[in-house]
Amino acid sequence: MANLAKIKKIQARFADKATFLTIYTQEAHPTEGGDYIDYFLPIKEHKTLAQRLEAAGELLNLETLPGPLLVDNMANEASVAYGSFPDRLYIVLDGRVVYQGGVGPHGYMPAHVEQWLEKYCDDK
Repeated sequence: MANLAKIKKIQARFADKATFLTIYTQEAHPTEGGDYIDYFLPIKEHKTLAQRLEAAGELLNLETLPGPLLVDNMANEASVAYGSFPDRLYIVLDGRVVYQGGVGPHGYMPAHVEQWLEKYCDDK
């Protein structure tokens, strides 16, 4: 939750220059996985797209996100394409990945996104 608050502050600061979005993918700590951590809600592993959409909806009910929420398909194509499991920060500019953060939770560093945006916006 602390990182989400940091991302929200960055989004508020750069809202007129960047679009922020979240892609909800496979559950990192499903309740039946043995390593369940109750960060937000107890979520079971998604077996169907309807279950994944329901879990994403529960997240939206719990927390306001800094931008739209997209949901990955059951083949996890977005997660695989971006190597984003369990979580990761990206900046995409003109269809190119210009910043790829480390894999979360330890490599998830909102300050790096803020620094990149500061430099990019100052250069404009």
